[in-house]
Amino acid sequence: MSLKAFVGATLIDGTGSDPVEDSVVVVEGNLIKTVGKAGSVEVPAEAEKMDISGMTLMPGLIDSHLHLVGMKSEKFLEERLVRPWQMGLIKSVNDVRDLLYAGFTTVKDCGSKGGVYLRDSIKEGVIKGPRILSAGPVLSQTFGHGDVHYLPIDWVKDMEGPFGTII
Repeated sequence: MSLKAFVGATLIDGTGSDPVEDSVVVVEGNLIKTVGKAGSVEVPAEAEKMDISGMTLMPGLIDSHLHLVGMKSEKFLEERLVRPWQMGLIKSVNDVRDLLYAGFTTVKDCGSKGGVYLRDSIKEGVIKGPRILSAGPVLSQTFGHGDVHYLPIDWVKDMEGPFGTII
């Protein structure tokens, strides 16, 4: 297990307490072992020390409802009809990295075809991103919230359209 000591940052612990300036946070693996003001916390000699003075350290953010579909357009429905879902998955690789860099350590993907693949790629260290709790593909009744009901009927028959991975 790796032992790291983050020293010098202003710590916001998420409890409502006042920020702690010149803090020390000792982490072993992915477990926080010790937290406090410099001088009151012993930094183990074997710990890798990371001076993050001038920065703020705080708990990770959680987004409890998003869809990792790689779209940020006002023409969401139109794009879903003309663009393969795999293109959205490729774009989502950058999206999950950006989420992590923005401070999100956990996100809940409430429906996308690629969320499970993104989750597994992050776990395997292939790409960078937050922890993903994925619901998998969207399930919806006909003409329900998640139903794309503007599709040509031929797409169901040819199996290459949006239904090809579900049917």
